[in-house]
Amino acid sequence: GIGTTTVNYYTIYEPIQEGNVNDPLAWDIFTNKAPKAREFEIAAIVPDLFDVTYYSIDANYRGNYGARIQTNKAALGIPDGTVVRPDLGFREGIPDLQGYNIRRQIEFAKGSGMVIPKAFYFIQDFQHLLTAWVPGKGSSTYPGPLDPTIPFGVCSQADFSTNPNSEAPPNPGSCIAGGRVGYSVKLISGRYLRSNQFEMGSGSTKAPIKNPPPF
Repeated sequence: GIGTTTVNYYTIYEPIQEGNVNDPLAWDIFTNKAPKAREFEIAAIVPDLFDVTYYSIDANYRGNYGARIQTNKAALGIPDGTVVRPDLGFREGIPDLQGYNIRRQIEFAKGSGMVIPKAFYFIQDFQHLLTAWVPGKGSSTYPGPLDPTIPFGVCSQADFSTNPNSEAPPNPGSCIAGGRVGYSVKLISGRYLRSNQFEMGSGSTKAPIKNPPPF
């Protein structure tokens, strides 16, 4: 019989392996450019409030970790044929997309008009990924997120990767000064949690917390 051939943005998808483009998103093989469908796919996977609540997300994973892991697979015990997956949006062989990262996903989605402004749960800026507390003096104080000396979700100086002509290395979280990626845990004594001296409401009212530890 006569066979039927269909061609669309996904029919030529290759498995993730060494030597392939390693890109599962839509791609126009005739123009060798990104079709509109790819833009919708990227906009759909941009981090939201759920993601930053439960995960540590680096805005530039490949620049900080992925490329080095790929280069040092043998030392890390990773089989030679294993591909260290980059962030979605990456495409091997396309210079502009080989450094694609979460930061570019966010910037693209925000500028594309695809993210409805009223949909507050979308991350609007890469610095909102900086969800770790930055300790104060002695690494023992963790003031609120609005304290400018100990930023939370704020980057006062972005790293060098914002300048494509810079040869300086990237910085974790894409931030040199400001918040950081990850989560921090502060150890608090049981005696403190059972205290009745917590400031409650306005004025000088003090009281115990409603859910003290049972020990």
